[in-house]
Amino acid sequence: MDHATQQILKEAIDLALKKVKAKKESDLCRYLPGPEGKYIHHFTFKKLKDNEPEHCLSLIEEFIINTPTPRELDPKPRAPRGPSQRGSKLKLPSDMMNRIIQIAREAKDDKLLSKLVGARPLNQIKRDLVRSIRENKVDEGLWEAYKEALLAMQNDS
Repeated sequence: MDHATQQILKEAIDLALKKVKAKKESDLCRYLPGPEGKYIHHFTFKKLKDNEPEHCLSLIEEFIINTPTPRELDPKPRAPRGPSQRGSKLKLPSDMMNRIIQIAREAKDDKLLSKLVGARPLNQIKRDLVRSIRENKVDEGLWEAYKEALLAMQNDS
């Protein structure tokens, strides 16, 4: 990047910072659209600034300097972090899950029981309960899981 282009880009960035009342160069990213229409990441902005200064300059001029009121864009949605809060990571068939719940109930392990019952959504427990009724099976563990899920839901409210 030649010195003249570098100087023009620096002046444009300073002007854009003043226009949007920002303190850091990375704050300008919120006004510059990326390929998906959301604002560009600050790493992308730095790469543009270093590798394609003309393109960076044109984006700043088009979306900040030459716009009467620059509009802040929405961020790209983040991927969820860590383990899911809904349900457990371990995917078991419902009959196995019901058996584990029954074993925890027989062992009177309330802590494990609350984790297992809380891991299953109420609508899944309802479906399993209706399925067992249609199959003319009595599943006390499933009925207990349903009652406990209802109680937990009522206590949360």
